[in-house]
Amino acid sequence: MRTVNDLVKGFMSSKWLVVSIILYGVLCRSHEYLINRSLRSDEARYAVKITQLSYEALLNPLKETVDHLHIKFNPGPLGFFYFSKFFAGLAGDSEYILRLVPFISGVLSLFFVYKIAQRYLEPLAVITALFLFSTLRSLIYRSADFHPYASDVLITLLLYLMMDYLKNKELNKKHIVLFSLLGAVAIFFSFPAIFTLAGLATSFIIITFAKEKKPANSIMIIFFFWAISFIFYYLSYLRLFLSTLAWNEGGMMPILPAWDWLPELAYKTFAIDPMNFLFWYLPAVLYLAGCVSLYLRDKEKFLYLSLPTLFTFFAAGIRVYPFSGRTILFLMPAFIFFIAEGISLVHRICRPKYSLVTMFVLIFLLLQLLKPSVYYLIHPFRNEEIRSVIRQAKKLKQKDDLLYVHYLSAVSMGYYGKKFGFIETDYLVGNRCRLAKDLDKCLELGSLKEHSKVWIIYFPDMEGGRRFIGRLNRVGQKLYEYKEPGASLVLYDMQKHMANIH
Repeated sequence: MRTVNDLVKGFMSSKWLVVSIILYGVLCRSHEYLINRSLRSDEARYAVKITQLSYEALLNPLKETVDHLHIKFNPGPLGFFYFSKFFAGLAGDSEYILRLVPFISGVLSLFFVYKIAQRYLEPLAVITALFLFSTLRSLIYRSADFHPYASDVLITLLLYLMMDYLKNKELNKKHIVLFSLLGAVAIFFSFPAIFTLAGLATSFIIITFAKEKKPANSIMIIFFFWAISFIFYYLSYLRLFLSTLAWNEGGMMPILPAWDWLPELAYKTFAIDPMNFLFWYLPAVLYLAGCVSLYLRDKEKFLYLSLPTLFTFFAAGIRVYPFSGRTILFLMPAFIFFIAEGISLVHRICRPKYSLVTMFVLIFLLLQLLKPSVYYLIHPFRNEEIRSVIRQAKKLKQKDDLLYVHYLSAVSMGYYGKKFGFIETDYLVGNRCRLAKDLDKCLELGSLKEHSKVWIIYFPDMEGGRRFIGRLNRVGQKLYEYKEPGASLVLYDMQKHMANIH
């Protein structure tokens, strides 16, 4: 009679299970891509920049060149911008085209993460890791997001595969040139690739010396070329961001974090973003258990998976790269591998008598990610759906009406306005205002009072948008409102209530 352990082992080794999980991951990512939600304001910021700036201007990314839109350039890898600009020039700058690279990256990552998991983990952990990777909401969402985060994950996985080849093969001159260029290209296309490369290279050197061997000259040449490529890229591009407040995600930390600070970091990582577990303490404990387990089972694999995270910690400690949210999405394969290794450790401890314990922990963990992934397949997530709002404004606005765009919506207007026939003189972009005392300046009441009918485009879910519309309700009469998720078009009669302005 087959034991529970035998049944688990047979089920986990099923090829159909692997195919089903990958197909489900492809389905989730395809659905996220095909619903074609409006570009959020931070996506539109990238879209406006790559469509309106030349290749040369992109080299000076902090310069404001679209002043009427109040656009500040968010940091991003130069290679990603150049590639996106080139591709948009060939096929157009629609949402589908802009998000095509992240989508392809998200789908390909499913296959590569499975391949790498097979080399690092035991069968139960392989399936667990694949399932976690396929259903993790942040990975699904970012596969249809015009940012380099999905491609960061793919590049990380490719670098692991490259390193696996480097440490197991004899290298000739062609290999040296090829892998040197691959590392350089990775740095050009992905900010965090430098942490992955540094972690992998350092791991290889530590392991080689631990075996009382000297690293081969060929691989040291490759590592040296990676370092030179990074120095050149840093001096010509990256250093522009270090003297600014361009990173707004938070996540900076002391180099030696206090113990009372670590639980907060664990909570933000496992419960909020990017892992989004409801009962976050379970994956956090499994992650730690997986680190211990893999260290005892295979120190080399532990080093390769853990050192990129440590380098990212150090970068956050010296305040050059945030350890927070989407910026550490590239670390999710390693985090998932350690969690899966933790599950495998529980299975080894509990089998054969208490195998049901493993099944309970596994199901409880996986359902936390499966439930939201199924929910968003049925109820697609939409936010900042400003595309329909701008279309409605074009349809309803009369010649003598004023169209006023709140400054938080300006970059979205810059992207979508031209698509619906608006030119720069067709609308007024509000000034930046963050404090309540600045609202009258933001409203530019001197301009608004000259028009009886004023159309307003704004984001009602943002605090600045709520304060803004609250002030308008006191000085004008609302005549009409058109709502979409996260975006609104409102018509005000300003002249009837101008006497209420103090």
